[in-house]
Amino acid sequence: MRAIKRTTAQLPEFIEPAILNKVDWVEGDILDVVALEEAMQGIDAVIHSAAVVSFSKKREAKCTM
Repeated sequence: MRAIKRTTAQLPEFIEPAILNKVDWVEGDILDVVALEEAMQGIDAVIHSAAVVSFSKKREAKCTM
């Protein structure tokens, strides 16, 4: 399994390291077409689960685009 994470993103602490280590983590941005093409080399299927999630009123407009 391969997953894309932003360079500035931290892996979730609530998931055990043994599980996180089973993932091939690739740094990139889902808005970067070239990075996506490179990350998907040799991949048969894609599950898109990227989202902006926030409980801050300041970010509400960005989360409801």
